[in-house]
Parts: sequence; C-alpha cells; structure tokens
Amino acid sequence: MITTASGTVPAFEVVEPDEPRIPFVFCSPHSGRDYPQAFLAATRLSGDSIRRSEDLFVDQLFECVPALGRR
Repeated sequence: MITTASGTVPAFEVVEPDEPRIPFVFCSPHSGRDYPQAFLAATRLSGDSIRRSEDLFVDQLFECVPALGRR
C-alpha cells in the first residue's frame, strides 16, 4: 500500500480471469496516475514533466485482457 493524494491505494493490482486459458502476462508498470506523497515532495519535476513520463491510459487499454483468458 502507498499513500497518494487520492488516499491509500495498492502499489499494484493483479487481475486474473475467472478461468485461465493462456499463460500470458500483460504488464503496464508506468500507467499509474497516483504518486506517493513522499515522491511528489522529493521530486524536482514539474507536474507536467511527471505526466509526460507516464504511459497514460495503457491500464485502460488492457482492461479487456482478463476476459481473453476465458475463451
């Protein structure tokens, strides 16, 4: 768990299909939009620079992936 401006949230999330069919992992390590408060306090980057370093919306692109394991 990490503490962000949005509150305390898990550092990562694992979403699995109801019934795994294929051995494949989709990973999106830079797609977060919540940053630990300690990180924001320590960084020299502007808010815009931090946002440019994200893989924005990749997590949303991957939302359909768990359903693929049910085929």
